[in-house]
Amino acid sequence: MNEDFYRRINVLFVLLFWGSATVLYSQNPTADSLKRLLAREQVSGKIFSDTSIIRLMNEIAYTVRNTEHDTALVYANEALLRAKHIGDKKGEARAKMVIGIVAIYEGHYNAGLDAHIEAIELYRALGDKVQEAFLLNNIGYLYKAQGRLPIAKDYFLRSLEMFRASGFDDGISLVLGNLGDIALKRSEFQDALNLVTDALQYAYRSSDPFYANIALFHLGTIHYAMNNLDSALVYQTAALKRFEKEGSGQYVVRSLENIAAIYASKKQFVKAFDVAYRGLHIADSLKVLTDMALIYERLSILAAETGKHAQALEFYRLTASLRDSLTSLNIAERMKTLDMMRTAEKNAKELALAEKEQSELSTMRNYLLAGMSFALVLLALGIHRYRFIARSEAALREINSIMIKQQALLEEQSKHIQEANTALESSNSELDAKNERLTETNSRLEQANERLAALNYEKDELLGIVAHDLKNPLTTIMMASSSLTSKDLSQERVIVLGERMLHSSERMLNIITKLLNVNALEQGAKTLHVQTIDICETVRFIVEEHLVHAHAKEIIVDLSCAPEKLELRTDESIVAEIVENLLDNALKYSPRGKRVWVSVQAENGESEHVSSQNIMPQALSICVRDEGPGFSEEDKEKVFGKFVRLSAKPTGGEESTGLGLSIVKKLVQMLDGTIYLESVKGHGAAFTVQIPSLE
Repeated sequence: MNEDFYRRINVLFVLLFWGSATVLYSQNPTADSLKRLLAREQVSGKIFSDTSIIRLMNEIAYTVRNTEHDTALVYANEALLRAKHIGDKKGEARAKMVIGIVAIYEGHYNAGLDAHIEAIELYRALGDKVQEAFLLNNIGYLYKAQGRLPIAKDYFLRSLEMFRASGFDDGISLVLGNLGDIALKRSEFQDALNLVTDALQYAYRSSDPFYANIALFHLGTIHYAMNNLDSALVYQTAALKRFEKEGSGQYVVRSLENIAAIYASKKQFVKAFDVAYRGLHIADSLKVLTDMALIYERLSILAAETGKHAQALEFYRLTASLRDSLTSLNIAERMKTLDMMRTAEKNAKELALAEKEQSELSTMRNYLLAGMSFALVLLALGIHRYRFIARSEAALREINSIMIKQQALLEEQSKHIQEANTALESSNSELDAKNERLTETNSRLEQANERLAALNYEKDELLGIVAHDLKNPLTTIMMASSSLTSKDLSQERVIVLGERMLHSSERMLNIITKLLNVNALEQGAKTLHVQTIDICETVRFIVEEHLVHAHAKEIIVDLSCAPEKLELRTDESIVAEIVENLLDNALKYSPRGKRVWVSVQAENGESEHVSSQNIMPQALSICVRDEGPGFSEEDKEKVFGKFVRLSAKPTGGEESTGLGLSIVKKLVQMLDGTIYLESVKGHGAAFTVQIPSLE
């Protein structure tokens, strides 16, 4: 089993964790549609800018990078030349990356490394950390392909660190899978299992199911290597169902081939043959030669193991035939691309020849005009000499008449030229106006695209919260509800399950309330209800509500407020929501046994003494300070943003939506107030809210 396993591992990790490789025999509909779009826009020349053409060429090259290497290089090099010509650094970096990937696939590792290093420098200058992390992952793959595993692991770890800093779960899942592959190659099965399990957890957070499907597939592969055949079968079957659901025909075939291998190891050859024939039927319907060859090879091994040597030989012959066909198709594709390059070179030479002939014709025309001018001069001299010798008045009058006619003809021609120039100037003005309108339209479209991209990002974040943060409490409720159907439950157990359901429901309500608050604030649906309130009483009530949470974590909450009443004209519900969010945040991120301070005081300035016990200041400040992990400089820049995930994590298993501080910021702005953050990483944080008295 070990020899068979390592043979398949080397093939499948390349095919699956590096990307979705498509067989040369099949067409790529995405690439074909992009090529048609590029041809159409290059002919019209009116819709796409130069950067759009470069982006389209790079997309074509990236789409076929795994399957049509020469075509990918043609488009990537053309995009690179155009990008350098107009100074499009982003397009230049993308083209360099594709060129480097193709070089790695073809085994030109030095060229691939050089291209990736140049691309990293460009992306680093652009500040694109995610793309820089992808390139480091590619370099790790390059060294892994050469068997230089320690260097490969170092690059993967650097890539993982950058993906984690960017919070890019797809990239984290990808790199963890590659690290799992290295552990598997070293026969460190438990490490490989842990890494791919982590990759699966990150993949579940992605909107793209591809990463989770692949992680399940490889968990099955690792268990197969560890001879945990039952577990391997469970994971491979789960991956198969997901591939079938997504309509991923090629991956369905590969899962079936793995399941057939597992059944063979369990000596269940009837099931192994059934599964393998099923995979062959799907591969044949898809006309994917590599997968057909893979299944025929598996059938050949099964036939040999069951003593059917003639059948095994026939399956082996079919495997070799298909692989020969793949080699022929690869050669045909390369010849087709080379023909295309030769045609382009021929067209360029013909264009240069035509330009040379045009230049020669222009030179001949200039010579001809100079000769005609010289002839006219000689003619004029001859006429003058004839007039001088003959002294004939008739001849003089005739010459004068000719000159007058020529002058009239020249004036008429000058008039026509002037009219043509006027019409040309008018056409140029119209073209300039149209160009200005087109530029303005393109600018509006780009702004609209940027707004749509921002809205799409917020939509994705919202869906992530609903899918991830609501899933855990809902699962708890479902499990507790299922347990309540049992007839043998004690009263104490019913109470415990009820408390769990109540706690999970409160968590879900808290998440939904924050989402609704954000929506209400952004839509302007929340209005002010101004009244005179006792700020100290309002803050004291909020603190008392949170004492249960504080006591559960052994946190002491100190409240400091003036002995007299501090009255302020403002909206009590908004002030309460601000204090509640800040205090909840401080308790959530404070370690067990620490302190939290809440203080209320009047701001400097004129104050009105309503009575001997009451003071109504012009403004006051509320400060919530904790001994938590604090904020880094990077966290401070985005602390009040929506859906942000900061470096600090809750210390008691609490949930965080990334909305609390965003809501606080908007509520403070509604009260015409300001909020400040003072924090040093590792030394706690203090949020101070200053609120003026409203009319």
